[in-house]
Amino acid sequence: MNTEKFTHKASFYAHSRPNYPFALKDYLSSHGISRLCHVAEIGAGTGIFSRFLLEMGACVWAVEPNEKMRLQAQKDISSVWPYRLFEGSAERTNLPDRSVHAVVAAQSFHWFDPFLFKKECQRIQKIKNMPVFLIWNDPIVLDNPLNQAREKLFSAFCRSYQSTENYLEKRKKLIDSFFDPIEKKVFKNVEQITTDTYKNRLLSMTIAPNITDPCYPEFEKELNILIQTFSVKNQIEDKYETIVYRGILP
Repeated sequence: MNTEKFTHKASFYAHSRPNYPFALKDYLSSHGISRLCHVAEIGAGTGIFSRFLLEMGACVWAVEPNEKMRLQAQKDISSVWPYRLFEGSAERTNLPDRSVHAVVAAQSFHWFDPFLFKKECQRIQKIKNMPVFLIWNDPIVLDNPLNQAREKLFSAFCRSYQSTENYLEKRKKLIDSFFDPIEKKVFKNVEQITTDTYKNRLLSMTIAPNITDPCYPEFEKELNILIQTFSVKNQIEDKYETIVYRGILP
């Protein structure tokens, strides 16, 4: 993985990416993430899901390879919560042997080498049948004109764009090569956000052009038109499904 993809995205990412539904806390609590247990969050980014776990009372050991993302997490979270942040990757976390009761990858597993990540999970797991959760916030595209328009925008301007269908197919193959999930759980996740937040949300994506890219002015112009088309009183309803694949490592 090229960890520098997120270097210019950290602030956008921290302050605009979608949160996670409250019902997910109950689900995680009922499947192995209990108060005071040690949870490794791999590919923690700016700490959005780390905060979610900390609110549940878990002891979070967050692993993130990108320096700017780690610094943002440290700024936003470490000053408020007892939170351990490690420079490392999914394949080499730098966590101690036999140190955690559960592993979570939120919005990150698709960047991992599944074989090496599994070996690393086995090294750091403290208990037999350790729960592992792979989690994503997926935009709802079917019957959703806003997200369909967003797909067209990215396909027109983003060199590394791939359709949602292709991305989900590749992701499923990665998941199957890592483990056989016990369960796939889906939660509704709909947010009312400001137009500025929505714009920053799209700019936080790794495929979105940076301000220094030649195509950025035209991309921004079309993005502003999209926002104007779908906003009501400076607000946009952004629809997601939070997807959870739950499994165990024996």
